[in-house]
Amino acid sequence: MLNRSNRNAPLTVLLILIVGALTIGPVVMLIIGSFSEGIGSMGQFTLDKYISAYGDARLPETLSNTVIFVLGTACFSTLLGGFIAYLSVRTDIPLKGLFAFLPIVPMMIPHVLFSSAWIALLNPTNGMVNVMMRNLFGFARGPLNIYSLGGMIFLEGMLDLPVTYLVMAPAMVSFDTKLEEAARVSGASNLQTLRTVTLPVLKPAILATFTLAIIRSLASFAVPRMVGVPGRIYVLTTHIHRIISIGWSPDYGQAAAIGLIVLAVAIALVYLYRHLISESAQFVTVTGKGFRPTEVKLGRAKYPLFVLCLLFFALLVIIPVITLIYMSFLPYTMAPSARAFSMMGLNNWKTVIANPATLSALKNSAFLAVVGATLAIVISVFVAYVIVKVKSRASTLLESLTFLSFSFPGMIIGVGFMWF
Repeated sequence: MLNRSNRNAPLTVLLILIVGALTIGPVVMLIIGSFSEGIGSMGQFTLDKYISAYGDARLPETLSNTVIFVLGTACFSTLLGGFIAYLSVRTDIPLKGLFAFLPIVPMMIPHVLFSSAWIALLNPTNGMVNVMMRNLFGFARGPLNIYSLGGMIFLEGMLDLPVTYLVMAPAMVSFDTKLEEAARVSGASNLQTLRTVTLPVLKPAILATFTLAIIRSLASFAVPRMVGVPGRIYVLTTHIHRIISIGWSPDYGQAAAIGLIVLAVAIALVYLYRHLISESAQFVTVTGKGFRPTEVKLGRAKYPLFVLCLLFFALLVIIPVITLIYMSFLPYTMAPSARAFSMMGLNNWKTVIANPATLSALKNSAFLAVVGATLAIVISVFVAYVIVKVKSRASTLLESLTFLSFSFPGMIIGVGFMWF
């Protein structure tokens, strides 16, 4: 009788070919394209694109902005995700079930809409919050400016919260709590136990979360485009977009040359993430079905922390959604006032519904969502089956290719596909 590896060999090979074509194919074309004169000049190899791309006087500032944006976002989202995961998983904070759900809500909000809501609130000219602050406190301008690196980090950090939370929460549930119990028996307070035991034990998971947040923010385009570009703050993804969207002829060769550096960093980070995740597994407790982690009593801090979390989730979900709804009934951005409410109407809705492009956009979006999601799920089911059930070198290769695709920024792969 054939063993499982041999029985599933054709399926494994087929999946390697499919996943490899979708991941390695664009990368190969990206490399070839970076050495070509242009899309219509494949085979005419040159180094001119690298010289032009890396000799661009704007590149050093772009790299500096990228580093600040990526590291700032990773720090912010990791701290948020870890803090909320700890409160919802390990403490006696009220409404724990609600706090387990709310951190993943931003996954349901398109990044462009989320950014648009905060631009309406915090743009320095007529942002609603700024207008109200000027009226109340007499500021001459501003005082808040969403079109800044700080604004970009703030928005991207909140949008990356679902990912950091979903990585940190399971780690906090499953790690061995015996060390914590020993520390408490020795007289350590909750804060001392957190600082000397919990955080050191969770260090690999925290570093893995931080690495994943870097990967996510490195690939981000919506926030840098919506918030950074109006403030003349470019990161690598928007710099690549600038190269291919400005001028009579898009320079895909330069875009490919810049894209390769982003791709190389992202791939290295994904393999670092996998290493850190495997390292964190050594702290997992093998437990029975009824296992529950030790619950930390917050004492007098319970309700202040509860209110703080509610305020944060209002910033994360309620305020942006209400802002979008409010703005949809106004002719232009206006702070809430009697005049603003008197000008509300359905004109925007009527214009959008009457526009033929709206129906076309809805059809395209529905098609991409349904077909894309269906194909992704079908392929993922078979890939997961082979990786988990078939233990062979081929399945290991398939797993590596699958993880590799996770590291690819959509902007970069899009440039790669332009060369097919």
